[in-house]
This record gives sequence, structure tokens and C-alpha cells, in this order.
Amino acid sequence: MTLKTTRIFLLFILISIQTFAQEASVFNKEGDNFFKNEAYNAAIDSFKKAYAKEASATEKAKLLFKIGESYRQMLDLEQQVVWYKKAQKAKFEDPIIDYHVGYALQQQGNFTEAIVDYNQFLTKKPGDKKTMDAIKECETAQKWIDNPDRFIVEPEVLLNSTQYDFSAAWGDDKHNILIFTSSRQGSEGSEIDERTGENFQDLFMSERDKKGKWSEPVKYSTVLNTTNNDGSVFMTKKGNEMFFTRCLAEKDKSLGCDIYTTKKAGSSWGEPQKINFKAGLDDAVTVGHPTLSADEKMMVFSSDMPGGSGGKDLYMSTFEGKSWSKPVNLGAGINTSANEMFPYLNDDGTLYFSTDGYIGMGGL
Repeated sequence: MTLKTTRIFLLFILISIQTFAQEASVFNKEGDNFFKNEAYNAAIDSFKKAYAKEASATEKAKLLFKIGESYRQMLDLEQQVVWYKKAQKAKFEDPIIDYHVGYALQQQGNFTEAIVDYNQFLTKKPGDKKTMDAIKECETAQKWIDNPDRFIVEPEVLLNSTQYDFSAAWGDDKHNILIFTSSRQGSEGSEIDERTGENFQDLFMSERDKKGKWSEPVKYSTVLNTTNNDGSVFMTKKGNEMFFTRCLAEKDKSLGCDIYTTKKAGSSWGEPQKINFKAGLDDAVTVGHPTLSADEKMMVFSSDMPGGSGGKDLYMSTFEGKSWSKPVNLGAGINTSANEMFPYLNDDGTLYFSTDGYIGMGGL
């Protein structure tokens, strides 16, 4: 090989390296933008493309962590552990990765393994209360499993799918109609929700016969179901008004969620109307999971609007005249720096809700 040929060859290599570096940077920035707008499925694809083009070992480790973070936001426990561990092996430096691995293992019920990762995090961040509480949760959960109570909880196989199925509500006063949220096959539209990697969520319905057997779930209403995410229903006692959550989506933009109400018009539901709880707030704010008091004059819901305790808090609004009042935070006696979601008001006024801010078994 002549000197001239060698120079041309080296120049070609240099240009190729620069091109790959530029492409990696473009895919990385694209992934960051998707992640910021909660399009986690698309973010994963971009980060993987950036990883394939990236030459720097340090940047590769960061990209592995970002992929794990995206799976964490999608609540995919198995995949986030896979990618976090790859990032650990690649010597990703931020100790938070040890906490995230521990948390994912805990949510899968691997309490002993979770404690190992939590303790690894504590060697780098001694005295961290959140992590010490998580270890207590693991120890408590294992004791509960070793000493079960008399209640047996089993999945309702005729209703559940391999996708998300949640927020069940009664659709009649005899408790023979169940309305719930699901991302199963058959939902409106053909698009995939980039936030979850599954179909957009719709309202589904099942009826129970005299023998107590549930029917095959079907879509509840073509008026209420859209190509966006629709779910988390509350039905009034008379069955003539419904409150539910709808989350609008646009490409590369998060529009958050809002609570809608609809009234019966004959045998069908009328066009849903948005309750404006987000006046003056950013569109990306989430408002959802409505539940009403026995007299149907007070609503409690979950939101991440500014001024809360952190994460998603529970808020209250009362029906005054012809509209709902400005929301009021339920306060530090209930809300924590973590997430309070899926509230339910019993007829006696007892408030039930899910939270990951109190010591339990982990997760919500």
C-alpha cells in the first residue's frame, strides 16, 4: 500500500467515524425528545439506533441506562432490569441505577435480590431514607408471604388479557355489568401508544349471567371510546351520568389528561364534555381517575398539577351551582412526595386509594 493510498484509507476511516458520531448524536437527541414527551416506545428505538452508531464506551453506557429508564416509564419490569444490568456492566457511574434495579426486582417479588441492590446503593448514598424504607418493604412483604391471611385473591381469567386491564366500575345497580379500562386488541384505531408500547386504552364491558359467569368483554361505547386513551370510569347511582378520563395525544407532544362527563340521551351517551380543572395550567398536566361522594356533590381525583406534595396528588372539587369548583389539594395527611392515584369514595365517606408513598409491598 502506497503512502498516498494509506492517507486516503485513513481519511476514509476518519470521515466514517465522524459520520457515525454525528448520526449517534442525532438519534440520541431524537430519543431525548421522545422521552421528554412521554413517547417511551419511540425513545427506545432511537436510543438503540444511537447505541449502534456510538463509539464512546462512556456514551454507550449512558444510552443503555436511557433505554432502561424508558422501560421503567413503560412499567416493563423485566426489560428495565435487563437494560439496567447492561448499563451496570458497561460501568454506568450514577448509583441511582442500583436503586432502580432493586425497585424493579422488588415489584417482581424478588425481595432478597432487591435488598442486595438496595444495599449496594446505600454504600454510595448512606442513610438514604427512601432506600431504607424500600428494604423495610421487602422484609415486610416476605413476612406477609410467609404468613398469609385467610383471604385468597385470584385473577378473573374471563375478564383479563395480556395487556393492561384496570379501573373496574359497576355499570348497573345490581352489579351485573362491569366497565373497565383495557389496552387489549380491538380498541379504537390501529396506532400504538408510544408511552406504553400497547394499543390506546378503551372502555370495555362484561355482563354476568345468573350463574355468575362473565361474558366475553366487548367495547363499551363508540361515543366514549376514541383513538386516544379513554378510561377510569365513575358511574352515578341512577346510571344517567358518567365521569371518565381521556388523555389526548399528538406526535411529539404531551397533552396530559382531563376528566370528561357525559349524560344519557335516551339509551345512548351524549357527547362528552371536558371539565376544565386545568384553567391556566400547562396542557401536559394530568387530571384523572374521578370518584364521587354518595351525594355526588364532591369529586376526588388524581393530578400532578403544580403546588402538590410531589408526583401525583389527590384533589377535591365540589359541585356548586352548575359547575365544579377550583380543585383543592387534600393535603399532607394523605398525599406524599410519591404518587397517590385511583381514589374511590365509599358510601360511608371512606376514601380508598393507591399510593407508592407509604410502606407496603412495593409499587402502588
